[in-house]
Amino acid sequence: MAKLSKKQKSDHANTVLEKAISYDTDDNASKAQQRGNARPTAYTKETGYGSTLTTADVRLMNPDGSSNVVQRGLPWFRPNDAYHTLIRMHWAKFWGLLMGSYLALNALFACVYYFVGVHNLKGANSTDELGAYWDAFFFSAQTLTTVGYGGMAPVGMMTNWLVVLHLVVGWTFFAIVTGVLYGRFSRPHAKLIYAKEAVVAPYKDGVAFMFRLANARNTTLIDVDVEIIYTQLEPLPNGDMARRFYNMELEVRHINFLTLSWTLVHPITPNSPLWGLSDVELSKRAAEVLVLVRAFDDTFSQTVHSRKSYRHEEITWGVKYRKIFASGDHGITELYLDKIHDYDQVVLPDWPTLEEEEPQTQLSAEPQTPAANERVTVELLNQASNASGRIAPSVAKPFLY
Repeated sequence: MAKLSKKQKSDHANTVLEKAISYDTDDNASKAQQRGNARPTAYTKETGYGSTLTTADVRLMNPDGSSNVVQRGLPWFRPNDAYHTLIRMHWAKFWGLLMGSYLALNALFACVYYFVGVHNLKGANSTDELGAYWDAFFFSAQTLTTVGYGGMAPVGMMTNWLVVLHLVVGWTFFAIVTGVLYGRFSRPHAKLIYAKEAVVAPYKDGVAFMFRLANARNTTLIDVDVEIIYTQLEPLPNGDMARRFYNMELEVRHINFLTLSWTLVHPITPNSPLWGLSDVELSKRAAEVLVLVRAFDDTFSQTVHSRKSYRHEEITWGVKYRKIFASGDHGITELYLDKIHDYDQVVLPDWPTLEEEEPQTQLSAEPQTPAANERVTVELLNQASNASGRIAPSVAKPFLY
């Protein structure tokens, strides 16, 4: 096989590019569809992650929907973010911080009362140093909460002024706690349960990517809308890697009421970004599926959001979800949310997979069609597109699906 000169490659690429642009206008369009030339639809919105996050073992979104990004270089003390941090904090951590702050405040004021002199607290009768400190501590707790049992009372000008400051701090502390607690309870947010693993299961005459979710609250979500985005790493002509995003069309993406569990289905067709790929191929591409859910909560009368991410290792092939609801007594439907992750093994039907090909460094001197040497043709199309400013939308793709 003879190598082509640069001029021959350029002329050939321009010829193929012209044919590719008008490809859908002749009767070759149906043949191209049959050969698998259909391509997934690129995601046209800006996700905010960009294309330069190319580390294969780093996920974009955590399983709980939070962004897998840690901010560095900011001051440790950021009072403007305190409220947002307390609102989003887990309950166990929040109560731990609350009790720790309360005890620390009492310990601090106990030290101040101790150094001012415990003898200035009427009713503090301990004779040893440790007992005197504990008297000051318990007086601080009573003052901070404005309990005032009457067992101990301040004596002297300095101690009384200290009590005034102590009361102001106590009122401020409990006002902040009350506001944060109200904000945590009143903040509308969706509580959805997602299946731990997405699945690739038989569907109609082919296969489909599926995942399941359900509402974990005793509320009704209405006008539920779901969008899923597929992302993978792809090589650029210069050898660098870039992250690309694609739409994953759903069989049903909107429902009126989320009362039972909902299995989202993305049929794997030639237009799917998963077409021809296996679990091995998804791993090579560091594939990840981002899930965005929007719904209206009739309890809060506000729109709520939820997010989820499935990495390639969290997608199980050849399984099918089990049914998790049944008819109970008195005509009531019972939904078993503890079984939302359960599935059974099934046999996947035969379907096309991507053939691994070695990179070709030589071309036939007279290529006949774009399909004669498809992988090298894609490279030539990219070069021609860069030179002419035109893009062949249905052919110039880094990967063959």
